[in-house]
Amino acid sequence: MHVSSQVCVKSIGGENEDFLAYGPEDNERYFRFTTLGYNSGVIDGKVFHLEHFRGDNSSPSNPHFNHNHKLYESLKTMSVSELKDYYAKKSRFK
Repeated sequence: MHVSSQVCVKSIGGENEDFLAYGPEDNERYFRFTTLGYNSGVIDGKVFHLEHFRGDNSSPSNPHFNHNHKLYESLKTMSVSELKDYYAKKSRFK
């Protein structure tokens, strides 16, 4: 399992709330961490996932699925400075 270095997610934009329902937000978070220069690696030991409700919007059939993938593809084309600007403007932590 890959994990990002101990960085406060808040300091690099927090969770991207432009992703609605099910989508590649986990992939985007990993992409953002590595693009912005944070280390990632493999951990030894256990990783826990907290179970949560999965309803109709927790699958590729949700109405936001295509939007979420287009957003992810768009973010992947951004340079480091563009990515930083995007999150600086979106940040709810100002």
